[in-house]
Amino acid sequence: MRARATWAGVALTSILGCSACAPGRVAAQPEEGAAAHRAESGGGGVEAVLAIVGGQEISAGTLQSAVLERYYGGGALLGLVRESLFRQEAERLGIVIDPAAVDARVEQEVTAYFGAPGEERTRQERAWAARGLRAEDLRRSLRRESENLLLLEHVVKAQREIGERQLQTLYDRTYRRDRVRVRHIALPFLESGIPSAARAEEVRATAEDLAQQVRGGADFAILAARHSGNAETAARGGEMGWIDESTLSDPEMTAAIFGLEVGAVSAPFRERDYGWHLFRVDERLSARPLEEVRGELLRILADAPPAPEEVAAVEELLWNRSGVILREVPVRAPCEEGGDD
Repeated sequence: MRARATWAGVALTSILGCSACAPGRVAAQPEEGAAAHRAESGGGGVEAVLAIVGGQEISAGTLQSAVLERYYGGGALLGLVRESLFRQEAERLGIVIDPAAVDARVEQEVTAYFGAPGEERTRQERAWAARGLRAEDLRRSLRRESENLLLLEHVVKAQREIGERQLQTLYDRTYRRDRVRVRHIALPFLESGIPSAARAEEVRATAEDLAQQVRGGADFAILAARHSGNAETAARGGEMGWIDESTLSDPEMTAAIFGLEVGAVSAPFRERDYGWHLFRVDERLSARPLEEVRGELLRILADAPPAPEEVAAVEELLWNRSGVILREVPVRAPCEEGGDD
């Protein structure tokens, strides 16, 4: 699994690696007659040896060249161009990233690699360290890339224009009608056609027993995860999300749900030949006029994470505005290659 094993290159690729493949990107061509500029290592010093394998030395320079070639290719230059574009725009706009936000993003990434803080993370860190991959190196790499990603998000949001149509669409999904946030436990008959009376009663009794457990203090979400026949919602503790009176096709089921008080558990509800359900309403919101919630909806739209096409459009704008000149065009980018699994 190269994505996990080669974490030294993952963080940069996540934000910079595929800028060469951004929609609509046309790389600037080299200036005619301009010589390619290549940096030569100087100083005449001896490079640090990082490892010796069967008598063959692996130097710091070899490692650097291999990482650039293997994991970034020509995309490294375009990635640096992209980083520079967004950093310059952030500076122009006066955007400053909160260090606490960077810390939180880094912790999320470290948790993805090593697990949550505890014995398992310690074990994972020691295992990686034995192979020369230290957690502190990962954090150092991720810190800059997390800051880059947050800068990118803030710059894109600053360019965002919210139209009335977007506002109306969000309003229609939220405050236009009364809504409830509901959980359920689905208990299917697991019989084809009309279930037998005995099977229907057996499943109903199970539903009633679960309802009594919840009323006695049992955690609805845990029971849903253990007993619900709907795998998708069971994985979320029975969470169905927000619904309004037009969401469900069964008007009787809708009436049963909307008739519940917040926190109350329904009596077992039979859905035709499917099975029995238990419902619990976790939260209720009443319909409100658009003008009353306009500010809240605008904030939601303004703070939404940028979509890939939105990032690509802003990058294109910055690229064209800055007049980027590539004196040496990369021959390939990492997203153009097949990767090792």
